[in-house]
Order: sequence, then structure tokens, then C-alpha cells
Amino acid sequence: MTAEFLGEKAETCTPDTVRTLLATLKKLQEGLYALNWICEDIVPTEWQVIGRNPPRGPYVLDEAKALQQWVEARHSEYGQPLRFILSSGARIDETLHLRSDKIFVDRKCVELQGKGGRVRRIEVLHADMLGELDLSRRFVYLDGNDGPHWKDSLERVVRQGCDALSIRRRGVHGFRGTAAGEFISIKRALGFSEVEARHELAMWLGHNPHRTEVTYAYVPKRPM
Repeated sequence: MTAEFLGEKAETCTPDTVRTLLATLKKLQEGLYALNWICEDIVPTEWQVIGRNPPRGPYVLDEAKALQQWVEARHSEYGQPLRFILSSGARIDETLHLRSDKIFVDRKCVELQGKGGRVRRIEVLHADMLGELDLSRRFVYLDGNDGPHWKDSLERVVRQGCDALSIRRRGVHGFRGTAAGEFISIKRALGFSEVEARHELAMWLGHNPHRTEVTYAYVPKRPM
């Protein structure tokens, strides 16, 4: 049973996540042995995690659009969330917990609950996509207690799309990076300096606005 669980996670999670799960299970196994609750290993001794996490950088815009369209054509329930991330720069968990009463179509903005419960209200890059969201239920994407499965499935179909289109795997997080790049381009076109644009980007992404260095993980520094 444990091997089956790890096999499923290896298909849907990053290698680092699987390594963490494996380490946690081994600690649990030690505790069960200490309590004399088990008499044989529950974690396969031969299990190894292969591979490294994909880079956290962005997809270029054409890649992101092609990947989103590939997913949309095959799994429409996941295509729209990717469009939302491309327009909002939201994290996958913020997207999953998007509430219909926190979407303000007329003001072209949404309210997201980020890490640590911090709430931010942001203007989206493409307001037209807000009109496509189903606002008839409390959560736009969350369905009952199926949250972890939804996130794993979204990551999986993105990996499948990357492989099918010969695009380097960057996970769902890569769409957040694409949105960040477009945000910076818009701000620069409006006359913001590089520093000012990155300050705005940090807030838009839900980071500390005084730590603009984190924005380089999403939008690399442009060559001089």
C-alpha cells in the first residue's frame, strides 16, 4: 500500500516533495517500531526518488499560451485555472481557494488569500477572463474535499502538455512567472523604473514589497 501511495505521488509531485513524504514515512515507521505496533517495514527499503525539481523560472509567453491551449483542449476543467493564473499571477493554492464573492468583475480585480492567511486585492492583467468564471457557487474551483487531488491533477496535465509540446517542464508555477513578466512589461511601458516595477510586482505576487530580490526568480534580470 505504501509503495502504491509513493508511486502515485511520484507521478503527480515534484521529486523534492516525494523525498519529504518518504522521510516522513520513515520517521513514522521508526515510531511504530518503538511502540511495537509493527513487526516489518511499511516503507519499501528499495524505494528511491529519482530526478530533481524543475526550474522555477517562467515559460515564455508563447509557450504558456500553447501549453494552456493544449490543456484546455483535453481537460477544460484545468485549462481555465491556468488562464486565471496567467492573468493574476496567483499561486496554485490561491487559485484553488478562489471565492466567487472575492471576484469583482466591474473593478477588474480579485481578492486572494496567500501564505500565512495574508489577503491581497489585485487587478488582473486580462479582465475579460473574469467574466468566464462560474460565480454560482462559493468556490470557483474547490469542490468538496478534493483539493489535493485537484492540485496534483493540474500539475500532472501540465507535465503531460510540456512533454507533448517539447517544452521544458516548469510546473504550474511557471505560469505565475509568465504573468510576472507581463506585469513588469506593462509597468515599464507605463513609465515605472525597473526598481519601481519590481516593488509593485512583489506586492502583486504576495511577497514582501521590500524584498524585491525575490522577483528575479520570476523575471530574470535583463542583460545590459
